[in-house]
Amino acid sequence: MPTGQGSSSEARDRVPCTGSLTDMSIPTVPLLHGASIPVIGLGTYPLNNDEAAAAVRAAVERGYRHFDTAENYRNERGVGQGVRDCGVPRDELFVTTKFNREWHSVDGARKAWQASVERLGLDHIDLLLIHWPNPDQGTYVDAFRGLLELLADGSVRAIGTSNFKPSHMARLVSETGEVPDVNQIQLSPYTPRTASVEDNRRQGIVTESWSPIKAEGLLHDPVVTRIAEDLGRTAA
Repeated sequence: MPTGQGSSSEARDRVPCTGSLTDMSIPTVPLLHGASIPVIGLGTYPLNNDEAAAAVRAAVERGYRHFDTAENYRNERGVGQGVRDCGVPRDELFVTTKFNREWHSVDGARKAWQASVERLGLDHIDLLLIHWPNPDQGTYVDAFRGLLELLADGSVRAIGTSNFKPSHMARLVSETGEVPDVNQIQLSPYTPRTASVEDNRRQGIVTESWSPIKAEGLLHDPVVTRIAEDLGRTAA
């Protein structure tokens, strides 16, 4: 399940949002803790706040319902603005954000959640991720315990990890007895990461890809361009 790289050209199109579904209806996948996540989402790195707000509005017009941001992207305010302005009810949209290593503690995860909620200007976050395991720091399990508390009290609908390898996931499970809903990793036809995908699948974790079409040369790969031509679509 991918989240795409946000494009500057889309971001600068000031498309008025009516909330109409035009080009596609995106299916969802159920998550372990009860939420459902759209299988395609709009990634917003490296857009600034204004670009992100415009990109979200334009993407909603084109059928997107899932938007991915992060504390580290410094555009949560813009993503939240786009969500508030787009005219689609909040409960029909799925918003993901991620927090940094300085919040890798039980209390830190709650502080990170609170800060993201305030920057987004939304009443809740659908999916909150630990952005990186940062094994040199060694406290990502405590961050996950914090996520479990946020899930338990309804502050988030789903919890997850980003860039976690099977060894990181094994430690999470062994020390908490719980698994995340999602593990977001860099994944593309050039980097299939079979071991991580299979490990996630075995535990019921949804694998989500970041920047799945960013791999150098992918959009010019003759196999991809031939399939695109046969389908009457762009390579992307």
